[in-house]
This record gives sequence, structure tokens and C-alpha cells, in this order.
Amino acid sequence: MDAAARLRSAISAVIAAIGIAGPGGLAQVPSPGPSGQETSPIPQAAPAAMAPSVEAEIKANFVYTLAKYVQWPPQMFASAGAPVVLSVLGDDPLRQALERTAAGKRISGRPILVTSVARPSSMGLCHVLYIGVSESGRLREVLA
Repeated sequence: MDAAARLRSAISAVIAAIGIAGPGGLAQVPSPGPSGQETSPIPQAAPAAMAPSVEAEIKANFVYTLAKYVQWPPQMFASAGAPVVLSVLGDDPLRQALERTAAGKRISGRPILVTSVARPSSMGLCHVLYIGVSESGRLREVLA
């Protein structure tokens, strides 16, 4: 299986895990029900099993899986043994989930370092940045 097929498979697995995949593997468009009102295969409220920690675990696995498929140029690292840095900006439960997901794993033979960033101005070297929901009001500033 080539890298693109593995990535499609990983994304499909995440979509299926969070309950938005239809029979064809893609999210379905709501369709009118027998009464003429729209019905949707996408859950309107998160079920009890989809607690915030489960959602964070799914997101963490997605971030890790995507990072595995990046072809990192050597000049992106200070040395041959330097880690791939995954950073979380803001207050988000994803950091702890990402630490659990990355524990003992490597990306392209490199260790993984998960960091928290309180402010964009305090961000050091970062290969992947996850912007937490707490920063949504400052998105322009963060992206600048």
C-alpha cells in the first residue's frame, strides 16, 4: 500500500471513529425524511461515549498520523537526532492526548516532542502547530 493509500485509510478510520462516515466512506448530506423534514446521519449532539477526552484522543491520533506522512527536509532540524516538535497553542486537552499518542513513537526515525505554547510570541521551533479552541478569537494574530 503506497503512502497516499495509507493516508486515505487513516483519514477514513478517523472519520468512521467520530461517526460522520456514511456507507460510501464520506459524510452524507442530510436528506428529507418521510415527514419532509431533514434528517441527518451526523449526530446532532455528542453521545456520552464521545466525551471530550475521547475527542482529544481522536484528534491527537489524526495529528500524529498526518505528521508521519510529511517528508521533513533535513534542514528543518538542528541536528540528525533533533525531535519533531508538535505544539499546542492555548488551553486545550489535546496536549495530554498528544503526549499519550506520541509516547515511545518516532516520526521518520526522530523522537517526538510535544510542547504547549501560551502565546504566539513565545513559540519556538515548531513543526506542527495545533491551535486550540481557546485561541479562536485571536486567529488572525496567531496566524500573523
